[in-house]
Amino acid sequence: MGSYTNLKFTGTGNFNGSTGYTSIQANSIGTITIRPNAPKPIKAKVNISLNPGFQEGTLSVEGFFNDFTIKATFVHYINKNN
Repeated sequence: MGSYTNLKFTGTGNFNGSTGYTSIQANSIGTITIRPNAPKPIKAKVNISLNPGFQEGTLSVEGFFNDFTIKATFVHYINKNN
């Protein structure tokens, strides 16, 4: 028995990097599939807090989990000058 959840952000997230920490709050919509059932639509608020350097932080998805520790396996920085 397994499940699969696919969420996409809707609207614009709020970013605050003035302290070196970045926080993102946004609504999301998507689907959840709990086998053997068909996918069902879901909505959830998503909160992400990233420590300076973007290597670690926490992830919360309303109705699923709070303050789940996340760690970067790869960080891609975009250079707008290229």
